[in-house]
Amino acid sequence: MSSSTPRVVPTYHKPPVAYGAGYGPPSVPRQPIPDDYEKWYTEYSPTNRMLLSLKSGIPKEVNWALERMCRLSNNEQFVLKNIPGLADALVEWPEWYVAKGANELQNSNIFSTPPLSSWRRRHALEATFLLRNASLNEPNAQYLATHRRTLLLLHKALHQLKADTDANTEFLLHIVDLAHSVISNYQETTEDFVSISSLIAPLEKLAESSNDRILIITALRTLTLVLSFLQNPIYVSSASPALLASIRYLPLLGDSPLITACLDYLYVHLSHPPMVKAFLLHPDMPSTLKLLVTLILREQQEETISVDLISEPVRTAPALMITRRQCELTNDELDRIAKVGEPERSYEWMRSLFVASDAEEMTQVEFWNLYKDTFGQRAESHPLLSAAEVIKNVSHVFPTAQAMVLPGQPSRFVIRGITHKMMDVTEERFKCRWDHSNCPTPNYQTPNELWTHVLEHLQSVETTDLVCKWSHCQFSAPSEMALKKHASTHIPTPQPVPRHPSQVENITLPIAPFPHPSSNPTKRPPPPPPHAQLTYTSPSADPPSTSLTALLIIRVLFRASFAATDAAPRADEDHFGFPGIVEEDSDDEMRDEEEEACGKRRGRKAFTGVRVLLEEVKVRDNALMAWIGEMVDVSMDEKPVNV
Repeated sequence: MSSSTPRVVPTYHKPPVAYGAGYGPPSVPRQPIPDDYEKWYTEYSPTNRMLLSLKSGIPKEVNWALERMCRLSNNEQFVLKNIPGLADALVEWPEWYVAKGANELQNSNIFSTPPLSSWRRRHALEATFLLRNASLNEPNAQYLATHRRTLLLLHKALHQLKADTDANTEFLLHIVDLAHSVISNYQETTEDFVSISSLIAPLEKLAESSNDRILIITALRTLTLVLSFLQNPIYVSSASPALLASIRYLPLLGDSPLITACLDYLYVHLSHPPMVKAFLLHPDMPSTLKLLVTLILREQQEETISVDLISEPVRTAPALMITRRQCELTNDELDRIAKVGEPERSYEWMRSLFVASDAEEMTQVEFWNLYKDTFGQRAESHPLLSAAEVIKNVSHVFPTAQAMVLPGQPSRFVIRGITHKMMDVTEERFKCRWDHSNCPTPNYQTPNELWTHVLEHLQSVETTDLVCKWSHCQFSAPSEMALKKHASTHIPTPQPVPRHPSQVENITLPIAPFPHPSSNPTKRPPPPPPHAQLTYTSPSADPPSTSLTALLIIRVLFRASFAATDAAPRADEDHFGFPGIVEEDSDDEMRDEEEEACGKRRGRKAFTGVRVLLEEVKVRDNALMAWIGEMVDVSMDEKPVNV
């Protein structure tokens, strides 16, 4: 039996770490790593996990890689150039769709698409969308502008795919967006195999034939960018499909993105001199010009400004000279009340001549004397009440009134809470104006008194001269009865007629010391206006970009329509030509000159037609307003011509 010695495990001495009082070992917070940002997803290596998944061709792996990269493509750290082979791997699926996929899907039933073709189409759309998002980053756009397969993909997709097919709409939208980013960084050389000018025709067809609004806007924006290069406008024709599309969608003034794209393309298209000359002969040129002016007026923001023209105050006088006096019973009212027995007679008398007023008072003696004077002559039919009974009845008619004795030397016996009822009386309202306002009688107090006096004048009128002599009236009556009826129309009502809300309360005088009332108001000088204000509208804000672009297009058409037409003198019987040079115009040159002259005439006629609309355009900028003023002035001087 053998013995074995135990194995001794060595121990290592770890020196103690000194920490401050109350502190433990420092803890490092662990930062959470968001999905898709692990370094093995974005590492710059040919063995990148996403790149290998794309190249594997396994549907699940490809789905995983495209899903990750679609989220990564919106990050500035995602740079295609840093992952070799990634751009080629992404282009493979769109290339398959352009070469075969579009035709296969077009020939298959939409409800029974083969599974293989379905997921390939999905991969093509996601890969194109990924390239489109990546191109929004400037380094990726510069890289794709030099990537041969990407440029070939753009060329083939725009030339081969049908724009009027709904199945191709989403794919073409990503292609056009990608082309917009690539063209901005593309530098064409003589060795290039794809020319940017070769993309003009398919983009024009796309803008004209597509039914998708977003695709039309994107195509027009890309065309605007292409034509902004100096060498490309020569590839555009006067009958460009994109021009027709821009004119067609221009009336949709409420769609701001679409209108902006149409206006930008129109401006770039018409900035080329041959194109603007040809557009003057276009049948839709007058309506397009009118639409452009209408767009500016629609987006115009105005404010109303008022300026006082008269610094001195306007002098006025009351239209009617009105005074106030105590109400009195007419004879008819007095006869009606006197027939009523007591105490109802006193009640009715109080209601007719007095009103309740908490702050007013009158003596009991004055109140009793008014009652006694009114009904003293009619005491035979109904005896008068005693003073105590009359004063007692006041509280019955006016519950807030109260008879009381105020202390003092001597004591005052009053009725507090009532006062005389007042009425408005217009001065000279009941003035007799017979004999052309020369009647010397004083003013009357009631219409009945005035009418009784007028009847005296009518009795003295001769039967051979039945003419009304009231003030300036010249009515001629056929009989005495007709003259009497007519004269009654001059008698005013007991109370003034209510004033209409539109009538002013005062009369404006020509100058401050002018007499009022005057004997003949018809000869009074005309006064200044009561409200001497100048009101006008002014632009309150600068016009938006769409209005400025529309104004630039109008300016281009104006300069082409009203360009100087004075040609250099040619050799004829009155002018010498250059020695040894025979000046002859070919038929083509003469035809071009005639078309140019016809276009100018049509342009001038169109500007004459919109001159009234141009006069309403107001811009805060003085330079732009000078443009508009020049166009209005020149159009005003232009005589109508027959085209």
